[in-house]
Amino acid sequence: MTKNPITYLKRLLLVSVPGLAVALLFMEAALRISGYTPYYLDARTFEPSQVADMVFNLRPGFRGLYAGQLVSVNKLGFRSSETAEDIARSALRIVVIGDSVAFGQGVKDGETLPDQLAARLRKRLPGPIAVVNLGVPMYDTCHEYAMFRERGGPSPTSYQGRRDRHAGHPHRAGGRIHGHVAKIERRV
Repeated sequence: MTKNPITYLKRLLLVSVPGLAVALLFMEAALRISGYTPYYLDARTFEPSQVADMVFNLRPGFRGLYAGQLVSVNKLGFRSSETAEDIARSALRIVVIGDSVAFGQGVKDGETLPDQLAARLRKRLPGPIAVVNLGVPMYDTCHEYAMFRERGGPSPTSYQGRRDRHAGHPHRAGGRIHGHVAKIERRV
């Protein structure tokens, strides 16, 4: 008796697909029960913000995997090695604000853009220098401005950034954010 190949494939799929779905659901449940968190989606990296415009922040003191790399967030809630004392002592303070690029998503501590900038400046300039990384993955320009306003320091006077997907947002006009922009302050 010769089997019809179409009928055979239908029966095979009828049995295999539900079996595969049940197996995948079982594996998902086992992983969740065991406490496994996918490295890219580690929610412990973030915490809800007390500032409505920021929605969430990096969790102060977090050390763990994020986007496949070991990352450290200092006690101030920044991915930066600078402490409050280091920042206060610095003759030159630079604040890097941004999203996942500024944060250094996918790179190790010490290899982020702000870390590389600090290393280059320390080779060329005398005195203590602080480059503070205020980058947070998934932030847009409004979040970044709120971060700078809350944590970055003095009243902003100049900003260089990007036009993002929210270019028509009511809080932005003419590429400026509420008429304010970020500032790099040099103390002598």
